Amino acid sequence: SAWRQGGRGAGLLQMASFQEAGFDLDRDAIPSGPSGGEEAAQHEAQDEGPVGRVQATEDADGEVPAADSGAQSGVVQEAVALEESNEAIATARVLCKRLDPEEEPYRSKYLAREALTIAMSKLKPHESFEARTATARLQLRVAAICMEVEEAHNAHVHLEAALAFWCPGVVELLAKLPLDSQGKSASSEAKEDALVKDLDEYCMTSTGLSPVAEEKSRYMDEMVDAISNLGIYHYNFEHQLHAMVLLKLSESLVKTLEGTWAAESSERRERSESLHTHICFYLAQAYAANQRGHLAAQYCQLTLENQLKQGEDFDALEWYRNCAGLVDYFVAEDRYRDAEHCLHACDRVIQSRATMPLPPLSARVVEDGSEKAQEARADMERRWGVFHLNILQDAGRRHIGVPIGPLPAQTQAVDFSAHLGDLPQSSAVLPDQITSFDQARAVFKLAHSRHQKSMEFFVLDGYVTDHCALLRDISQMYRWLSVFETDDKRKQAMYQRRADALAPLLHDLGKQAYTDLLRAMAFEVGEVYMEMVSIKQDRIAAKKEKEASYIPKLGEVKKCNELCRKAIETFQFFASLYVREEPLPLFPVAKNEDEDEEGSKEAAVKQEEEEDVNVDDDELLVYLRSHFYEARLHGLMFPIPGEPTRIDGLRKSLEKYQWLTKRAPQLLAAVKKGAKDGEGQAIDPETLFSDELKLAEQMVELLPVQIDQTFRSSSSA
Repeated sequence: SAWRQGGRGAGLLQMASFQEAGFDLDRDAIPSGPSGGEEAAQHEAQDEGPVGRVQATEDADGEVPAADSGAQSGVVQEAVALEESNEAIATARVLCKRLDPEEEPYRSKYLAREALTIAMSKLKPHESFEARTATARLQLRVAAICMEVEEAHNAHVHLEAALAFWCPGVVELLAKLPLDSQGKSASSEAKEDALVKDLDEYCMTSTGLSPVAEEKSRYMDEMVDAISNLGIYHYNFEHQLHAMVLLKLSESLVKTLEGTWAAESSERRERSESLHTHICFYLAQAYAANQRGHLAAQYCQLTLENQLKQGEDFDALEWYRNCAGLVDYFVAEDRYRDAEHCLHACDRVIQSRATMPLPPLSARVVEDGSEKAQEARADMERRWGVFHLNILQDAGRRHIGVPIGPLPAQTQAVDFSAHLGDLPQSSAVLPDQITSFDQARAVFKLAHSRHQKSMEFFVLDGYVTDHCALLRDISQMYRWLSVFETDDKRKQAMYQRRADALAPLLHDLGKQAYTDLLRAMAFEVGEVYMEMVSIKQDRIAAKKEKEASYIPKLGEVKKCNELCRKAIETFQFFASLYVREEPLPLFPVAKNEDEDEEGSKEAAVKQEEEEDVNVDDDELLVYLRSHFYEARLHGLMFPIPGEPTRIDGLRKSLEKYQWLTKRAPQLLAAVKKGAKDGEGQAIDPETLFSDELKLAEQMVELLPVQIDQTFRSSSSA
């Protein structure tokens, strides 16, 4: 959790702890002393402490005037309450560092919160600036503990109460922010920036701040803590616009005050830098949640740079993971030079800084640390492979004529060299430079070799999801390399490698545990077999075009039909993954040994089609297409002498098309209003699957005639 306590180097996601990036329990104690009075009296009170302040009210004979006895009593009580608040903070600091037993993991933290709460109750009767300041600071510490013990609501209450003192009115302004139906920003960036500017100016003149100039900077520090940590609260609970504004306001205030803080002490400067890093990280997340990718990337980059500036004291593996996210963004935006530079930076950080903690260490810690480092290096290899795969894919799309705009200017906007030393120059071949098979093969080899290295760690036994993802990537490498291949046999061999890589996994993985993964792989394997059928049939058609009397060889025909059957079986398997499974019978059902095996298969398929299916709206198109492809493949079966292959194929094709014309409209009518596909686009049931459905209706009319003609032709033969 981002709210958990932890030492430095716990990782970027854990940097946002109140102790490190927010307020610091080890910070100076709350100043004791009453409010008001002349400046000289204030200095005297500060010099002499609470006892001196009490003595200052006594007359020359050491007696307290009767008229001032009530005021003196209040002064004494307030001074005692302030001292006790300091003691409570010290006590809470010690308690929060304790390691409690597993059966009572929060025992010490509850005691710490109780001590702070008692101190707040004793300050409640007092209205001086110092008393209210002390209360606000105690509330921040109570909020930290509430998040530690997973009481987010209570933390929210204390954070808003503290902010109401430091900057009254800000919480009310946040409540007026315009939101859309999903709770995200409904205003422009310009309006949000203007709001942040107004809030910044307001905070700098907040009525909650000390009028004494030298104290103002210190109390501003507390106010920034309250704002930033309230922003983190809103981020964690998906109130992204509130989080975005509060964190942006925190950043603005930090920038305004960093000069003053840096002049005070090196410790204050380091803390402000750490706070800025932590704010930038959460801003990156908040902007990403509001679909502001460019700003999310900008703040992610700032976070990474700030960590490097702060020296060795950060978690290299966490830095790598966050930088890898930046790589993903740059690749998606076709900014390959920036992506490659970030990958080189990741290489440098992993190699030079991903070291084990210092001893003494338990054997378990050593083992875990070693495995995490190995996993990071294997993941690094995979990301390099994906980088080259994206270049190959982009080049392949351009080669086959997919409309793609020009690449953005490949200037390098990111540079970590100042903190990591000279990094290798970006040298990857760009997609628009790949025009031949040899050039494509060179990129393929780079991608494939990286994935092979990664698979040495991500083995199937233990890393199922990662292993399957690597194999699917390799399948895509062959796919996009094949578009540059002109020889049909070599292209067929590439598709066969795709099938060989993925098809065995369909039988190795459990349906319950890996349903989504099986669906994705099954559909891809079905498409691979279908493409192989198309390649073979195109070759036969080309030969017939050259020689009208050409008759395909029996082996060629059987191979083509075998590929058809494999494709059909794979699409049937894919569709079966959407069928609601009925509970197993209490007692096993006896099987009829004389039952025809082929008839049993057909009955099972028919029963499956009649069963209830559970298809999400965003997966309905691929589900219907799997049935459409099955119908089409049945109709592509070649006739074989002495076998009813052709007639059976046409009949099954007709049955499937009839099923589609009946079932597809029912499923489309059930699509929820406002449903979106996997890319976030609205689903229109009127156009979804409309072309395929029209073709299915036509085939329902044409196939009976074709079946009759084929039957007569085979009978006369």
